[in-house]
Amino acid sequence: MKVKVNHTPTPWAYSPNINVHAANDREIARTIVNCPDSPFYEAKWLEEAACNAEFIVRAVNSHEELLAACEDLLSDAEGYARTCGASDAAKRRIYGRCERARSAIAKAKKEDNHEGPH
Repeated sequence: MKVKVNHTPTPWAYSPNINVHAANDREIARTIVNCPDSPFYEAKWLEEAACNAEFIVRAVNSHEELLAACEDLLSDAEGYARTCGASDAAKRRIYGRCERARSAIAKAKKEDNHEGPH
């Protein structure tokens, strides 16, 4: 039997040892991603791993807010295009951008619920 599994609740945080960990009240310091330090790694790889960890944290922690903002803007843009009296070319441009936004929103929402073993 499969049970729906969700990602670790946000916010997440980055620590200097190149770990991404939960920083929410329920699961404080639970490691999510570990990029181990090794004497075999070149300094530039460790710097890149640190940058990647920071990027992951920024993306995860801003996901919900960015998604909501995009949905609000999409709704406003579609309403504006219907009522603004703009030229057909301008409306096509707005609708084209709205389609890109809808596609990005769908892509962002796809990962919301995973099924996992249980």
